[in-house]
Amino acid sequence: MARPRVAVQHMVACPLIRRYGNVPTSDLLGVAYTYTYTPDLEFPRHLAQLDLFARLFIYRPGQATFQVRVWRLGADDASQTRMGRFGPFRVDFEPGYAFLDQPFRLRHVRLEGVGRYAIRLCQLVKRRWRGEGYRVLATEFLQVMRPS
Repeated sequence: MARPRVAVQHMVACPLIRRYGNVPTSDLLGVAYTYTYTPDLEFPRHLAQLDLFARLFIYRPGQATFQVRVWRLGADDASQTRMGRFGPFRVDFEPGYAFLDQPFRLRHVRLEGVGRYAIRLCQLVKRRWRGEGYRVLATEFLQVMRPS
């Protein structure tokens, strides 16, 4: 298959995505951008499962490889610490379709402490002069906090 060209319209993180029906319909269950932990719980913690829903627009069909990376952002947002890399996820984009709703399931997402986390959906790209690499298509943010 040829290398596809896709763009992300939107991306949402939630604890569970449920899909059903002939034309897949997706229920995004428990969408929340803030995770609150009581003061008596210690870090690091792990989210057992985090699903990422992405609506991808297809400009050229083919097969693509994606990876999801989770980063903890520092107080100034300039410093980042990688919490995990998930994938590769291989997705086939069939001819004749303009878009595809694609879920990505992340297992055991590490949380180092309170603060902001960036979840980045990346696509594998091949460049003749630089080899393979990943291009960031979209970013979703989560915040971990203690109750005030």
